[in-house]
Amino acid sequence: MLTTMTATLTATIFDETADKPAQGVRLQLYWIESHGDVLLRSGASNADGSTDTPLLDSNKISAGRYRLVMHVGDYLEEAGHANPRIFLDLLPIAFVIEDASVPVHLTIRISPQSYQVSRHAGS
Repeated sequence: MLTTMTATLTATIFDETADKPAQGVRLQLYWIESHGDVLLRSGASNADGSTDTPLLDSNKISAGRYRLVMHVGDYLEEAGHANPRIFLDLLPIAFVIEDASVPVHLTIRISPQSYQVSRHAGS
């Protein structure tokens, strides 16, 4: 049986300090162009730390440069972390999608003092 992949861009945000998905992180996704960034999507993470629908689906995903901006400081403050803005506030992650036919998932782990981003492609 041949399976086909539907290209999407998805993300999951995990609160390392609380050891749970980061619910309520506001975010914006931009297409990066030489004359200025173009807002493609805004929203917030759900109870699973992801968005209810893909950040980009097969109709909107293209090869190119993107920026995902997350309001981590606001989330950390609302979640009751001590010193929520000790290091992070707005967290911009700029990345490239080279092949728009392959699904891309970003896993983002945050705490008041650090973050880690992993990219998973395929499947």
